[in-house]
Amino acid sequence: MQHRTTVILIAVATAAALAAGVFLSHRNSGPAGPSGGPAPPPASSAAPAPAAPTITASDPYRLVALYFRSLEGGDLAGAYAYLGPDLQKTLGYRAFTAGFQGLRVTGYDPASLRVVGAGNISLIVQVEYTVSGPQGTASRTVTLACLNVAPGAPHPDWRIESIGQ
Repeated sequence: MQHRTTVILIAVATAAALAAGVFLSHRNSGPAGPSGGPAPPPASSAAPAPAAPTITASDPYRLVALYFRSLEGGDLAGAYAYLGPDLQKTLGYRAFTAGFQGLRVTGYDPASLRVVGAGNISLIVQVEYTVSGPQGTASRTVTLACLNVAPGAPHPDWRIESIGQ
């Protein structure tokens, strides 16, 4: 009988300890951050993360068309999503959209596209486009370095890795 009482007391003590641990973990739950470090900033202060494009660019010419279609439609997040991962690391979304402040891309000329450099998985092109803004309409030329970010994959995925004027 004494052995049975000891086993029951141990079981009750274990259950109480587990219940207390669960209670305390829920009571103190909050955002986990590095111990001793500052708390992470609230999500609302971060720039909105654009969604990945729903259409992959199977070749650099399609990439340029998709990029400018997004810009013409005023979909800056869609256009930004066609930038490659390395370019997105150096050119944040806010900086990208700031470049279009007060401007709207109103057209691009696919016939103006010129190849100015090529590699196995890259293509550098120049293309003319028009913008409208408070100062009127202007033609511009941009150089886009396009890169297949999925080389060797069954379906290529081209992205813009640099933008120059």
